[in-house]
Amino acid sequence: MQRHGWRPDHYTFPFVLKASGKLPSFLRGASVHAVVCANGFETLSPMCLFCNAVVAMYGRCGAFDEARQVFDDLCERGICDVVSWNTIVAAYVQGGDPRNALKLSDRMIDDRRICPDAVSVVNILPACASVRAWSQVKEVHGFAVRSGLVEDVFVGNAVVDMHACFRTALWV
Repeated sequence: MQRHGWRPDHYTFPFVLKASGKLPSFLRGASVHAVVCANGFETLSPMCLFCNAVVAMYGRCGAFDEARQVFDDLCERGICDVVSWNTIVAAYVQGGDPRNALKLSDRMIDDRRICPDAVSVVNILPACASVRAWSQVKEVHGFAVRSGLVEDVFVGNAVVDMHACFRTALWV
């Protein structure tokens, strides 16, 4: 793109970051992150979109310290949203660190400005199963029922899967 004289813009960078995470190429992703910062794109209105893409990219590359730093910075600026929380929790779950995922999900639930959604539930339940946190499975299942999220097919499947892990699927 740049070889043809085209400059990347705020639409381009999230896709490049996603591709860097899928490779996974930490160095390429980190250099794209640096270009985003150097060109001031992180200060545009869809900044949360950029930062969430950066968190996801670092998470997919296994660079959890960097992902957490970007996420924490986003929260300090008061612009993190439920997608930001879901992105960092998913990074830890997929990266094999369910304990940190659960700590962050507890923090998300404690933050009254954030309302967990279907993606939150689908991310949290496997972390609960990984550490055999039956009480948290029941808590998340109850939340899904009370909030109506259990009607979502992905949430319903995640709930059944977790109960299967704990051999309580017949109760669902």
